[in-house]
Amino acid sequence: MDYRRWSQLDRLISQKNFEYLLIDIRSEREYERAHIPTAVSIPYEKLITSLPVENMFLTIIVYGGKGNKPVAAARYLSRSGYFNVTSFGAISRWKGELTRIGYKGEKHIEYSEKGRADFPV
Repeated sequence: MDYRRWSQLDRLISQKNFEYLLIDIRSEREYERAHIPTAVSIPYEKLITSLPVENMFLTIIVYGGKGNKPVAAARYLSRSGYFNVTSFGAISRWKGELTRIGYKGEKHIEYSEKGRADFPV
């Protein structure tokens, strides 16, 4: 299941003529360390207080750290009227390259409420 999800998202990202919104709901600091290419940072706490776009038919994919926040965020957006929302799950499911902003190191560090897990990049 993880590979199928990853390959679907990888194909979506590589398409230049398909409009979508990929939302990273982790903290801005975690986003800067490493994120999936084309993702925008809208931390969970900000997402649930304001809607990301006016186009209710836009394809929206949400991902985050470990835990249920990506699923909860996708449910929130669906209940808010967005028609095509899905949760990718944790960033650790992504098998492709990650984009970094001001991060130097050999590992991506994924934080969650329960601790941290290191993922080779």
